[in-house]
Amino acid sequence: EWDKPYQTMNFANEAGEIRVLKRLFERGFVYRGLKPVYWCFDCGSSLAEFEIEYADKQSPAVDVAFLCAEPDKLAAAFGVAPLAKDAFTVI
Repeated sequence: EWDKPYQTMNFANEAGEIRVLKRLFERGFVYRGLKPVYWCFDCGSSLAEFEIEYADKQSPAVDVAFLCAEPDKLAAAFGVAPLAKDAFTVI
């Protein structure tokens, strides 16, 4: 509809999504479990774990650990006993 295009952040659309979420809660479809349920919006059904495809990703990120210069101050900041081993900060 060119006169009324779908806009994700349109207030009416957001309100409609919240109303649908409320109905899902009321009908007991939303609950806290141990595993997520993957849902296909195209066909309107849940997907089995093996139907989910994950793309391989290579990342240039590097994790670096820095030795803490004052471990007693670090332990005090977190309210724990002085550390028996070296402490590191990972970035």
